[in-house]
Amino acid sequence: KIWGTSSEDLYVVGNGGNIARYFKPIGHWQKLDGDTNLDIYDIIGSVIEANQYEVLCVAAKQFVSTEKKVFKIIGNTIYELSANGIPTDIKSIWFKSNKKYYVVGSGMFSKTNINSTQPWKSIWEGITEYYTNSIDGNNYNDIIVCGAYGEMIHFNGTEWKSFREELQIFDGSYLEVKIKGNLVVAVGYNSSDAIVTIGTR
Repeated sequence: KIWGTSSEDLYVVGNGGNIARYFKPIGHWQKLDGDTNLDIYDIIGSVIEANQYEVLCVAAKQFVSTEKKVFKIIGNTIYELSANGIPTDIKSIWFKSNKKYYVVGSGMFSKTNINSTQPWKSIWEGITEYYTNSIDGNNYNDIIVCGAYGEMIHFNGTEWKSFREELQIFDGSYLEVKIKGNLVVAVGYNSSDAIVTIGTR
């Protein structure tokens, strides 16, 4: 995955704990040390205030173990945050700084203070029974999650709604979802076919 504030400041994450940053004033890529061999599946940033960003990423070994890590990146320094309360592996993260933080994977979890050692709260029960691969949002009251067996769920600030029955992707999985304004785009597969699903409000 890749995330950046602009083409002049980019972070890239990948397998085996790889994290790299490109910062134009330095003029080259730098490898950062997160002190993990776990695969880093997702990275995202959110504006705290003008020209200041909170950058988070998640690492695990999907379907291999329950080991997982949540990291915060400030500049070229990586800090490990608490994953207390998450018993399973995780795959994706989304947040609105100082409002709400979500991680998904073998379950869905949230907390309001990312720096707190208080446990993450499970919010999975009653929402979906399927593995969740990706989460994205416009705001803390407009969130989309996709996952296995064609699961697609939306949070409107009050309740979660599943669109799995409408989409009828029962022999595959949505692997990635993005939402921007009134547009949702998800990609994945159904049986042996690649699929792209587009939703509008």
